[in-house]
Amino acid sequence: MFILTIILRSERVGLLNVTCLSVSTLCFMLPWQFAQFALLTQMMSIFSLYLLRYISSYKIKAIAIGLLIATAMQSVLMFGNRMVVASYFVASCFAVLVIASLEIQFWQVQVRFVFEAVLMLIFTLLVKMFLSWILQVTDDSHIFHLLLSKFTNLQTFDTMLYTCAAEFDFLPFETIVAVTKTLVLPMAIMSVFIVLFQVFRNGKINGDQSGSESQLDCDVFPVVVCASLIYHVVQLAAFSIMALLVMRLKLFWTPHLCLISSLIGSPIVAKCLGSCTRHQVLLSIIVAVMSVQGVKNIYEDHSVLGEFSGIHEEQLVGWISENTNETAVFAGSMPTMATVKLCTSRPIVNHPHYEDAGLRARTKKVYSLFSRKSEEEIWRNLMDLRVDYVINEQDWCSGKSRDGCGLAEIWDLEDMENALRTSACQRIHTNPEPFFQRAYKNHMFDVLRVVKTPNIT
Repeated sequence: MFILTIILRSERVGLLNVTCLSVSTLCFMLPWQFAQFALLTQMMSIFSLYLLRYISSYKIKAIAIGLLIATAMQSVLMFGNRMVVASYFVASCFAVLVIASLEIQFWQVQVRFVFEAVLMLIFTLLVKMFLSWILQVTDDSHIFHLLLSKFTNLQTFDTMLYTCAAEFDFLPFETIVAVTKTLVLPMAIMSVFIVLFQVFRNGKINGDQSGSESQLDCDVFPVVVCASLIYHVVQLAAFSIMALLVMRLKLFWTPHLCLISSLIGSPIVAKCLGSCTRHQVLLSIIVAVMSVQGVKNIYEDHSVLGEFSGIHEEQLVGWISENTNETAVFAGSMPTMATVKLCTSRPIVNHPHYEDAGLRARTKKVYSLFSRKSEEEIWRNLMDLRVDYVINEQDWCSGKSRDGCGLAEIWDLEDMENALRTSACQRIHTNPEPFFQRAYKNHMFDVLRVVKTPNIT
């Protein structure tokens, strides 16, 4: 985002700008596959600047090319990951290139702003469908279902695994109260209004027909600065919507909120107040009021003392390392499998990379352990995955974050015929035979050996 701001502030975009954008975007995308959705909002925010003619077709094409180069490099470094290539983000980049390249064809369109916006939406959807069809990608279908579940009664196994987790719920009201007490939210809102007021008051968009940037007659800041400010305002709006829908995504919203609130100290505000002295007095008052809650928050954070202790998990990892073959295959809850793989290097059949369609299918088979299905059906699912040991966790078996969010209750959505039975993990915990044998047990974990040839009588 910093590199993008520099590009938006620059009169011309060179090879160095595009290279820096590609490298920084690649570093953002590699650790987190969901980065494509944040980048989609970034591309749409930039496109809104193009619609308003705050940036030229040449500049937005250079940005789109830089982002596509980063995506191509990410796909190669992630061993040919097709989900990112067939994402809405990549589709939007291609749509931008097409629309910006055909800019001269739209000169005579009366409602050019609306026409290009609709065209962008249509092109993005068409390119997305084409890429998904060519590459046979269905990995991100659950994301659409997750968003749909926020506004409808749609409930599937995948969406419930997400929405039952607190971090994927709506943004809690307490978070809004917290950023309001520190004046971060009020200052950000004030900064947004000041930027928009100054832009629409002093800005005169005299866009010509040559594809160059609009000449903004602004006595406070030049057009390139206006473009970067408006971009950050639009990006904040996108991050706000994301955070409201998915609490976990406040990791984008909160820092950007602080960034926008800092504009209260910019020359724009001094221009509105008509005096640098008044501006300095205002800043002093704001910082003083912010410090009241800010200092209190710092003391509260420093008062939290303690250390992490996972003795049961440590015992589990120790037992696996000392008592199982290095080729033994394990299955269980996604977080525990990540620990098993990291600490013991044992093969696992599922892990928290839930965006992959194949992995979701394997995880669903493993999680049949927490359903109400028969022991034999669960055994067959694990045998299909060639599992040697399955880990039955008490917290996952009987725990739930709220009503309707126990794994057995989630399974009831798809397995109504067994809805009245006791959960399989409880039955297996009581009597694992003949399909399983207890290999290890502590207060939290129950390691079961999958019997290859059960003696069924």
